[in-house]
Amino acid sequence: MTELLNRNLLSLDPHDPQRFVTLAKQTEDCILLTLSEPDFGISDVVRTNVPKSLETGRTHYVPAPGDDSMRVAVADFERRTMGLDYSYDEVITTVGGTEALYLALQGILNPGDEVIIPRPAIGLYENIVRLSGAVPVFLDTTEDAYQINGSKLSALVNEKTKAVVLNSPNNPTGVVLTNESLQAVRDAVADKPIFVICDDVYNRVVYEGTCPSFAAAFPELKAQTLVVQSLSNSYAMAGFRVGYLLGAKPVIEKLTLLHTSAVNCVVAFNQDAAINAIHSDIMGMVWAYDSRRKFMEEKLTALGMDFVAPQGAFYVFPSIQKFGLDSETFCTRLIQEAKVGVLPGICFGSDDHIRISYSAPMGNLRMAMARFENFVKSL
Repeated sequence: MTELLNRNLLSLDPHDPQRFVTLAKQTEDCILLTLSEPDFGISDVVRTNVPKSLETGRTHYVPAPGDDSMRVAVADFERRTMGLDYSYDEVITTVGGTEALYLALQGILNPGDEVIIPRPAIGLYENIVRLSGAVPVFLDTTEDAYQINGSKLSALVNEKTKAVVLNSPNNPTGVVLTNESLQAVRDAVADKPIFVICDDVYNRVVYEGTCPSFAAAFPELKAQTLVVQSLSNSYAMAGFRVGYLLGAKPVIEKLTLLHTSAVNCVVAFNQDAAINAIHSDIMGMVWAYDSRRKFMEEKLTALGMDFVAPQGAFYVFPSIQKFGLDSETFCTRLIQEAKVGVLPGICFGSDDHIRISYSAPMGNLRMAMARFENFVKSL
């Protein structure tokens, strides 16, 4: 009966990273460096708030776009921390950043539209675009240290272009887009009917300086900018499934209809927890990631592996080109022979790289990298 399914569903990329996560978990004594979420627990303020919300009966439906208290808190938080000018009614509380991305792309795309996706990138963007009957157009950033080259971007823009997706800090590279990259995007889309989808879910985890915001830098493009945010990565709340989408009011009002059709509303007591979370201090977690990042850079450099130093998130994306193996073969052998799980670069559109997550305790990282060193020296 699969042939009767939605034909767009049947066209999705078969390179599923979950296959390697499962293989690693099923391999005895395997150390997982595949994680896409913090290894830390939730903050004390969040932990103590949830029982209170349940005791006060926060188990019923709330308004579809989110509790007013949540939306007001988000608008205020983004204004104070990132300089974004959105009112509470320009916020949709979503089921994590994933639903926010789904609303943003599904809500703007028609069959045949094109979406420019800088690569390397998570496969989710491509999948949502294809499910919408639209066409992903890939911008290879490898030769530009994962920054946006204005000439290359402009060459891809045409009358079918509906959106450009930006992810900074980037998953899988950890690279933060520069002001020059953001300006290149602005120049390519200004005065054109093209949206910019800003996937900012890692922008609280930055090691040096700040992470420039496209939405803050170019407020004149507010009508065509959508900002995706999540509490999963910055606040170690992946299981709470809370995120939000920011956009101009006329667009958000229409996208709320899609949100209502998909999920109705986000769990009420999780929104209470989110409000408490965004007022909590996460710098201890960021400092821990920074120490792990420096350790990973030291180990990979000693092995003579090429990579662009991550500036945010908790991933590093080294090249494996010199080993003469495709990324799936490399990762399969690494799991089976060295008992270390990482993800193939082909899952992110770059088959001569692998993604290593350092969202793991330092003890695990030390053991994993010792095994990794022995493995690559045996190739």
